[in-house]
Amino acid sequence: MNKAWKVWSLPKAKSGCYAVYVDDKDKVWLTDFIANAILRFDPVTEKFESFPSDRRGASVRQLQAGVAKCGAPNPAPTGWW
Repeated sequence: MNKAWKVWSLPKAKSGCYAVYVDDKDKVWLTDFIANAILRFDPVTEKFESFPSDRRGASVRQLQAGVAKCGAPNPAPTGWW
């Protein structure tokens, strides 16, 4: 087991990470309030996937564990599952 720390920069230079959650598949979910998005990071591929909010200026901050387990936008008007 490698016990070294590794650092990845968020995809946008002005990003502002607020909340972090690691799901049961070791995917890292985080909120980026400046980009107004939820991001998923895969440590195996070392790539980010972005799920931007459809609400301008929402400043996405909070992250609940249920959001990360689903990983998909909810088609209902309430937003994320």
